[in-house]
Amino acid sequence: MKVMVGILLTLLMTQAANAEILGFRTWKSKQIEEAKISLDVAKIDLRVKNAGGKSQHSRYIPVASPRLLAAKKNLPDSKRAQSWEERLNQAKLNLEIAQELTVNDYFVLYLSRADNPDAFEEAAKKMTAEEMAELMRAYRNYIDRAKDGDEVAVDQPFVGRLNN
Repeated sequence: MKVMVGILLTLLMTQAANAEILGFRTWKSKQIEEAKISLDVAKIDLRVKNAGGKSQHSRYIPVASPRLLAAKKNLPDSKRAQSWEERLNQAKLNLEIAQELTVNDYFVLYLSRADNPDAFEEAAKKMTAEEMAELMRAYRNYIDRAKDGDEVAVDQPFVGRLNN
């Protein structure tokens, strides 16, 4: 589970270097799209493996788009070492996680790592009132925890603590 979360976090964090800041909904949609592509890659790999690596069952294997092939080619070595079934299960779990991403995740995984000095202002303009309220509630809970003496590191993100 930790490996899966680490892989997902790495993918999400690397996108923060983009010049243009994505809004929450656009960012989440991209995460879901990329997770779906990874799932498709895992399904294709499993089908090919089960077919003995031969093309005799190719009619059941969807035609891969250039983007899908590029995603497959760029898989880290650790993903290549996993069993086919583990990779498929991991891809399914990653898709579930991507579908449940919140504004809190957007802040921690994407926005807080952006190199753009105007990132927060740009993001605030793109956020809905509900998204902004969710972010503010998470910050309030973070402050409350700090006041209560809970261990909260200065560099520890406040986000993700909404339900804790």
